Amino acid sequence: MQIINTAQYPIYLGHDIAKKAFDNSMPQQVLICDDNIKKLYADEFFKLAWLNLSIAAGEQSKTREVKLQLEDKLLASGCSKQTQIVALGGGVITDLVGFLSSTYYRGIDLITIPTSLLAMVDASIGGKTAVNTPWGKNLIGHFYAPKSVWIDVGFLKTLPRDEFSNGMAEVIKHAALFDKSYWQFLVTASTSILSMEIDALIAMIKRSIELKHQIVKRDPFEKKERALLNFGHTIAHGIEHASDYAIKHGEAVAYGMVLEAYIQKSPIDELIKCLKQYGLLQHADLNGLDLEKCLHAIGHDKKNRDDSIYMVDWHDIADVNLLKVVTIKQIEQAFSALKDIL
Repeated sequence: MQIINTAQYPIYLGHDIAKKAFDNSMPQQVLICDDNIKKLYADEFFKLAWLNLSIAAGEQSKTREVKLQLEDKLLASGCSKQTQIVALGGGVITDLVGFLSSTYYRGIDLITIPTSLLAMVDASIGGKTAVNTPWGKNLIGHFYAPKSVWIDVGFLKTLPRDEFSNGMAEVIKHAALFDKSYWQFLVTASTSILSMEIDALIAMIKRSIELKHQIVKRDPFEKKERALLNFGHTIAHGIEHASDYAIKHGEAVAYGMVLEAYIQKSPIDELIKCLKQYGLLQHADLNGLDLEKCLHAIGHDKKNRDDSIYMVDWHDIADVNLLKVVTIKQIEQAFSALKDIL
């Protein structure tokens, strides 16, 4: 097991380590997961917690209404300021339960056990928590650090291949933004990574965590530099919202990175090749996406300022500046060119 120490909390990384997150000395340790995780791991983990709660799987559960339902269940069960919550699941659970932990009794201890690659390299790192609204994704939330994060690559063995690809979009984003040598590792080690070799997975996840943590440490509340991590996300959040989240976050980010780079006339061939190598960019028409709804959501993205739309100013692998203004017309033209781009 490796320990990555951040300024606020430790991240434990290894294989077959998740059960170590549970503490028998805690009188009220509550496990919250979704129904998919419950089916797979209830026998293994539910006996370790004082109380177990589950919600429906999927982005549709990441709402204020579900947060309220969970809060009522915690209150009805007698959970107090001393209660500790364990969030076992992917990005939805990580974001939703993180937000819940930040507001319940004005903040209680949170332990995060991410079970998807996306949550391991993104949602569980940096303390962002949020829920979605009818107006867009992640518009209501908070910055809240967990007590610890436990990343067990053993969970990836039960992760569907499309969900693994979903997480690889964020991994590829980290390399594309900050590290040419890491980019080359992803290109050359794809067979080992896709074969779920433990050493390759641990090396990959560790480097992604390090890259993201370096940015978060310098800009914890996204006042400036942390906005670089939004590469691809301005368009991605519009795609997710317009598809009613049928298009997964990682898939949307993959398209978002390509389209945002295209708008800025940056070279995209290497980016497209790597994304396809890991099973992304499979639908050039985005399955009949409602473009008007997508553009409307992009116009209301939380990164916008003074009615202007901002995107990360990405030039090439590990060559990036901060944000630049683009127009809805440029975005619309990029969508029209998508089939030719891919």
